[in-house]
Amino acid sequence: MIVKKIFNFLIWPVLIVAFFSCDELPCEDEDGVQANLTFHIIERGSLSDTLIDSLTIIMLTDTLPTQGLFYQSKTNSVQFPLSIHSDTTSVVFLYKDSIADTINFYHDRFMNLPSHACGFTTFFDISKVNTSSNKLDSAWVSKNIVEYGELENVKIYF
Repeated sequence: MIVKKIFNFLIWPVLIVAFFSCDELPCEDEDGVQANLTFHIIERGSLSDTLIDSLTIIMLTDTLPTQGLFYQSKTNSVQFPLSIHSDTTSVVFLYKDSIADTINFYHDRFMNLPSHACGFTTFFDISKVNTSSNKLDSAWVSKNIVEYGELENVKIYF
């Protein structure tokens, strides 16, 4: 009888809490892990956000174009995946006036297991970013770990 009371008062609550705490969260993002870039301009010593009109982003793999992302309306940020096959990702920004800039991301890749239901995913650690200077001034890595979410990883300066 004492064992039944102990079971009812101690074990059942523990089992109920354990059951509900094991509820799996859905996978973070169906688009996968993406680098988040924001656009800024430095004018007269002050930094402000800027909008880019009609931007096409071409992903390069071994210097061959593989994918194009098109932003037709004005935007102050873009998101795209980094290469899971190489420690360098190169992209071309093609502007409305047919001028282009190349941005090279140098990064390490590492596997992460967000949940057993979702499986492994690749996260990135950006060490350096180089840019051409047709319209771009420079780039700065503000958050080097690229993971799920919309936090800014790189500031692009015009």
